[in-house]
Amino acid sequence: MMLAARYTNQPIAGWWLSEKFDGVRAFWDGSALRTRTWREIVAPAWFIAALPQGTALDGELWGGRGSFQVASELARFERAADPVWHGMRLMVFDWPTTDAVPVETRLENARKLTRGPHCEFVAQRRCRDLADMHAEFAAVVAAGGEGLVLRRPGSFYEFGRSSCWLKVKPAGID
Repeated sequence: MMLAARYTNQPIAGWWLSEKFDGVRAFWDGSALRTRTWREIVAPAWFIAALPQGTALDGELWGGRGSFQVASELARFERAADPVWHGMRLMVFDWPTTDAVPVETRLENARKLTRGPHCEFVAQRRCRDLADMHAEFAAVVAAGGEGLVLRRPGSFYEFGRSSCWLKVKPAGID
């Protein structure tokens, strides 16, 4: 999986910007939902059925702001029958590939592949400048969000920590 590095005042004008969701990292490998350590997340059949078979998606298992503990428990324990799954979503932010496919194409493919009430594409927009990033960060945090994610235009999917993908959290912003 591609992992975000911490934002450290890099120039970010033109980068892709989205909310950072405080859930459990979830990778759909085309047939199973997996954690960052590649352990299978045992989800209900109806949840799995809404995901595109045979193609990978990278995202976050999320039940809304303030629900990290719920998502964590669902990912760690085999609780496919738990009704709390009805409030969970796979927030999709990438279509991972080992081919040299730029982020813009991956985002468009991820958007096309997400569907249904439990599989949602994470909206992305271009960041105008540092002031724009600060304003968006303040709005997300004020609403109870965790922070932001920034992605360098034209970047490729990398496995491991990448300087092309940055996380902006309260402790990491000026």
